Amino acid sequence: RGVRRRRGGVGPLCPAIWSSRVLLPHDGCVLCDLAAARTGSSRAESRAQAGSTYQRSTHSDTVSVVTDFDLDGMFVEPRPDEDAWEAFMELALERIGGERSSGLSNRQIGDLEGVLGCQLPFEIGLMLVMAVPSAEPWRQWSDPVADWSAWNEHLVAGFAFGIEHNDVWSIDWGPKPATLTGQIDALREQLDAAPALFPIYGNHVVPLTAAEDQANSDGNPIMLIEGSTVALLGDDLAAWMHGQFEVPLPMWPAEARAFPFWSALVD
Repeated sequence: RGVRRRRGGVGPLCPAIWSSRVLLPHDGCVLCDLAAARTGSSRAESRAQAGSTYQRSTHSDTVSVVTDFDLDGMFVEPRPDEDAWEAFMELALERIGGERSSGLSNRQIGDLEGVLGCQLPFEIGLMLVMAVPSAEPWRQWSDPVADWSAWNEHLVAGFAFGIEHNDVWSIDWGPKPATLTGQIDALREQLDAAPALFPIYGNHVVPLTAAEDQANSDGNPIMLIEGSTVALLGDDLAAWMHGQFEVPLPMWPAEARAFPFWSALVD
């Protein structure tokens, strides 16, 4: 991610970039001041922890002054941009606690996206760079090729079990083949055509493609896949963290999104 994507729109913008897996604080930014106030550290201390390299991106976005904060320190936003996600993630991961992994470098994120064949939603890549807890069931993605292959086989096996033992079949999948082998082959075709799912925490997953009427995958929901059962856990990553770990919910709207194949299966 040498060039950071930005979806534009309204929101607090600050010239942040990733440097050695550490989000460096930046002068004149209310989000960094807020994070420093919550963690009790100064920008100087944060820079010292990150190392001597302090960089700014070269874009010319103007820093917005934000005055609407709720008691949890989260800001009112029509829709979160990258900088809003950075501020939230810093506080969320600290609230979740636990020993953190070393995180993925930008190069490793690029390698992972090469295996996936697409970009991760911004906030998911950001979370992996900032380092999720090292304990299971958090997914570390240290071996993308093996991890991605194993996950997709696990996904197929869960649905295949439902087909064989629970007579699972959807009319949306077309006529049901007469044999179990034919049914599983047809299932694989359906899964290959469906939006890919990226696991972040056990079987808690995020779709990797843009939802209907969306420009990209940023802000996608988190779902639970248990065998052939699909459940919605949060309209976006922030809502999932709120429900799973009681992280304060930021005051931005997260609209419901629809995806081919998966949305029809959500209980």
